Amino acid sequence: MIDKPSIDFINACIHEAGHAVVARSFGFSPTWRVTASDPSTPGRRSYFEGQTSFAGEISEDQRKMIGLAGSIAEILLGTPPETITRPSLNSEVAD
Repeated sequence: MIDKPSIDFINACIHEAGHAVVARSFGFSPTWRVTASDPSTPGRRSYFEGQTSFAGEISEDQRKMIGLAGSIAEILLGTPPETITRPSLNSEVAD
């Protein structure tokens, strides 16, 4: 059996890759990272957290699709429902 930190790392990578793939499909050049976090910190439940970023103008529909893509990637690859990261619809686009 795989331990929780390993599962969290895999899920974070899948999630961020989902954002990056959809951003790339719109012509952006995304970068993403996954960093360690402390799941005992209030508001955290994972050993890892990620962030995907890119520069450029983004429409509201693109923002929604890119935001949902992380969770959808986890679902498509069989992540157990209780560990799926909730969709992030926050637009953190670099200028």
